[in-house]
Amino acid sequence: MRCILSDCVDSATFARLALALAREGADMLLCHPAPDGGGMPPGWTASDATSPARPCCLVGFDVAGEISPPPDGDLTDLHAFCFGDGTQQVRIASDVPRLAFGWLSYGWGMALHGIASAKPAESGYGVLRRYHCLLRWYPHGGDLEAEVSATGQRRLPMLRRLLDALRTEERAHTLTETLTEEHREAGTAMRQEKQGAPRAAATSKGSGGDGGDNPYGDVRNHGEGRGLSGAPRDGTAPDDDLALALDELVPSLDATTYPDGVRQVLAAIRRGDTYQLNLTSRFTARRPGMDAAAVLLRLWQHRPAPFAAYLHAGRHRILSLSPERFLRVRGGEVLAQPIKGTRSFDPATTSPGERARLEAALRADPKEHAELSMVVDLLRNDISATCAYDSVRVPRHCATFAVGPLIQMCSDVTGTLRDGTTCLDLLRHAFPGGSVTGCPKPRTMSLIERIEPHPRDVYCGSLVAVAGPRDMDSSIAIRTALYDTTTGLLHLYAGSGLTVDSDPEGEYRETVDKTSAFRKETA
Repeated sequence: MRCILSDCVDSATFARLALALAREGADMLLCHPAPDGGGMPPGWTASDATSPARPCCLVGFDVAGEISPPPDGDLTDLHAFCFGDGTQQVRIASDVPRLAFGWLSYGWGMALHGIASAKPAESGYGVLRRYHCLLRWYPHGGDLEAEVSATGQRRLPMLRRLLDALRTEERAHTLTETLTEEHREAGTAMRQEKQGAPRAAATSKGSGGDGGDNPYGDVRNHGEGRGLSGAPRDGTAPDDDLALALDELVPSLDATTYPDGVRQVLAAIRRGDTYQLNLTSRFTARRPGMDAAAVLLRLWQHRPAPFAAYLHAGRHRILSLSPERFLRVRGGEVLAQPIKGTRSFDPATTSPGERARLEAALRADPKEHAELSMVVDLLRNDISATCAYDSVRVPRHCATFAVGPLIQMCSDVTGTLRDGTTCLDLLRHAFPGGSVTGCPKPRTMSLIERIEPHPRDVYCGSLVAVAGPRDMDSSIAIRTALYDTTTGLLHLYAGSGLTVDSDPEGEYRETVDKTSAFRKETA
């Protein structure tokens, strides 16, 4: 890695830096902000095996090129894009940072398995991007590194000024006013357009923007009139964009229809059509003008998760607080960490002894244990397709950890990639993750398509960072929201794994619990 900028910043300074860049079109993958990971599994370790395996946060801006996955699963162009100098359609300069990241939607997984859907998806099959400018921030030590191409070097003076300004709030405020002048002008143009006035030509390009030549990317990203901290510039406290009451959320499957769906699944289990199925609901709220980047970074600071993300998807923004790793490959060594089983608790009032009892009860629950065991078996089968013979193991089973107010149970599944195979080959064979489908996978996905009234879009897909042919990290896109900057609609998603022992009403309550991070006050 050619590092041309090195600094040391704390998590608050990094958050303000990331927010300023995200508002100008940058994409982000964020590990847990605490050096010890808050007792959770280590987050994003997106580096090749020649570098230390340190969890880090990634910020990419100035898009050098992007590519979408093909529905037929042919990886030729993806290999060329991620590991070479691009494709015939998308050429990548040789000095562009090698790491690519982005998202793959659940819909791509349906296409791979030949499952058609008539439900209109909003996010496509996904996108992987490479960037002229790539920042890495390491919570353990606070190291901040920047890697840029020759084209990206024009951003270095801005980055240095911004970092210098962030040392003090007053200077940061002044610089933000300068850096976001175009942002405010774009916001004015949007309001004029809504009122029927003609709109000036678009001036943004890159990082998921909508066209134009502005080197800062898509500036039409809400958050108008706010500073780096997310607070309004009049000095008042930041508003709580996501303090959502349950009655504000319109579910695709509600307290009546979700249990009915559970009963349909139970009938399918008794017929032998499936053994375990992950049933989800989509909760929709109207939040026009929401500052999505500020919301995600507040959540990251106050309710952190090891696999958080903020990504541009056309007019949509992806906000993820995923606790679950899908597949990590490091030097060809594979690690999958499926999660199944949930218990709610109040971190502020629950004693260590009571929490230990809750964890023990979760591990001893026959339904939860069976659910995780079935998914582990499915993952063992999925990764065996690209792993060396007799290399797949389960070194840890039914471990527990806490993410905010939820206790989760997980396992480790490991293996070694066969010679001649890449991390993308592994991803394609295992996608989508078995923990969010069920087993057997294709038949269960067909059942899901019939029962769920909504498209999953990026939810239950994967967020991915590819560092090399045998180096990758990826998450399962759960605890993930999709925000439409045009309509102001915010979609939250939650689901529950169903087995023959599932209680219909209890499973619905679990889905509601899983929306808590996005609903509760985080300001």
